Amino acid sequence: MFSFLSSTPPHLKGLPQPKGSVPVAGHLPQIGNTPLYLKLTEWSLSTGEIYSINMGAQRWIIVNSRRVIVELLQKRGTKYSSRIPDYVHELVTRERNFVTSPYNDFYKKVAPIMHKTLGTKTVADHIQYIEACSAAACVEIFKKSEAEQSGFYPKHQFKFAAINVILSFAYSAPPRSINDPLLRKIDETVDELFRLIAPENDLSSFFPILKLLPNNSRYKRLLEIREELENVVATLDAEEGNNGRPSFARDLKEQRDQGVLDDLDVTHLLITLLNAGTDTLTCAFTFLAALLVNHPDVQAKAHEELDSVVGPSRLPSHTDSLPYIRAIIKESLRIQPPSFLGVPHYLESDDEFEGYYIPAQSVVVVNEHALHYDPNVFPDPEKFDPSRFLSFPEKNSHYAHGDVYKRDHFAFGAGRRLCVGIHLAEAELESMVSMILWAFKLEGGDGPNGTIDIQRKNEGFINFPADYRMRFVPRRDDVLSYLQNSSVFSLN
Repeated sequence: MFSFLSSTPPHLKGLPQPKGSVPVAGHLPQIGNTPLYLKLTEWSLSTGEIYSINMGAQRWIIVNSRRVIVELLQKRGTKYSSRIPDYVHELVTRERNFVTSPYNDFYKKVAPIMHKTLGTKTVADHIQYIEACSAAACVEIFKKSEAEQSGFYPKHQFKFAAINVILSFAYSAPPRSINDPLLRKIDETVDELFRLIAPENDLSSFFPILKLLPNNSRYKRLLEIREELENVVATLDAEEGNNGRPSFARDLKEQRDQGVLDDLDVTHLLITLLNAGTDTLTCAFTFLAALLVNHPDVQAKAHEELDSVVGPSRLPSHTDSLPYIRAIIKESLRIQPPSFLGVPHYLESDDEFEGYYIPAQSVVVVNEHALHYDPNVFPDPEKFDPSRFLSFPEKNSHYAHGDVYKRDHFAFGAGRRLCVGIHLAEAELESMVSMILWAFKLEGGDGPNGTIDIQRKNEGFINFPADYRMRFVPRRDDVLSYLQNSSVFSLN
């Protein structure tokens, strides 16, 4: 795929480009060690709200404004709804990953099923399982805090919560132990999969000639990971048995029994849920915790809201109105979403926009960093200020499905390929964040005045903060008792 070689029709002009593209590599050498999203935003200052770059053999179209999102991804949604053809998608998912699937017959068949089974009603029906997972995670955080009083990096505990939510939602099952072998297997396998599919480990996407050089060990390991994840689902299916409870897995199997899906469809849609919902939510929690450590004033306001609405004698619930907690989550997702570039769109046929030519086989990237740090929309954008979202009181999904010019943020994507798991993700975020702040005061590993450098990141497909230490200080002596004795643990 050498999309940058396409010739521009005489009546149109090519999109603006940053200077310095070189043969074969394109703009890649200019990026260097700079995080890609920062370089894209830097280039947008000189090229405007839409421009193109050459990434090796790929042409990328960078979208930096709400207006262009409306004109291209919304008004021409069908044309801009595909994904990049990718042999990893074909290999690891047997072409059955809903998130990375091109806009083909499989996607069109599965989309209405996924939107229904991950919709607001289904999530509401499973809210007690989500809250149970939040309480279980807080218990593990409490225990870890007792054992590591100088502080610890909470990524593992947050990932435990994220995986537990996915499994509980998929099978209507109570949360598993943090030492559960299946949880650990999922954790390790998903970690390795994301590492293997990271751009730095798949340069053949940018330089197709490299596909002629076999990487047998990577290919073999990807096949093994596919088998391991399929075995995880088989194990979960066997454990579920006939418990009779409504669940995501049961809904998919009903579609299979009706002849709409086959067995592999069901298996890989469950794997898609695991892959898409694990590292993204873990990343969101891990950054949010660090931001709260750095802003005790924000914590104090959150504690005040929780003490007023919830009080000390019960856990927070989905029925509580906690506008400041919701604003904290939104501001954290604005400051640092799991990925500033999301999952790129792909153009399968030529298009033109305001006199510019956009060729087929272009990769279309919504630059969330430019959108989230636009000072015209978010004054003083570098500042962590949840109060800016108090004027956006509804859930993320309300704005994500509404007027683009009135969106709160773009962490869940844009256009027709908006994150289908948005309702589940925000239910998990609100439950977990409210419960953590109800139970703990968050401090740096060096004490109440300690801070965390959130600019130190492990860049990749998902951008995690570099390892840090923090402390979770119980706000009351009876916190653990309430977490352990909560009715959420009575699920069976």
